[in-house]
Amino acid sequence: MADPSRVKMLCALMDGRAWTATELSAVADVAASTASGHLSRLLDGKLIACLSQGRHRYYCLSGHDVAELVEQLMGLSWSRMVQR
Repeated sequence: MADPSRVKMLCALMDGRAWTATELSAVADVAASTASGHLSRLLDGKLIACLSQGRHRYYCLSGHDVAELVEQLMGLSWSRMVQR
C-alpha cells in the first residue's frame, strides 16, 4: 500500500462492489499495464480477490477485515494531515 495508485484502488474497492482492471486503472489514473502490476501486488498481499466471470475478471476486497484495515489507515492518514 506504499504506492498512491494502490491506495486509490483500495479506496475505490471500499464501495463493496467488484471492479474491472480497466475501471481501477481509470480511478488510479494509471495505464492498464501499470494497474495490472499494482493489482498483482495487492493479490499477492491477499488484500484483494479476483473473480472470473467468463472472459472478464473482477477485483474486490478480500474481506471485511481488509476493509476495516483500509478504513483505519485512511483515518490515520487523515489525522496526520490535519495535524500539519
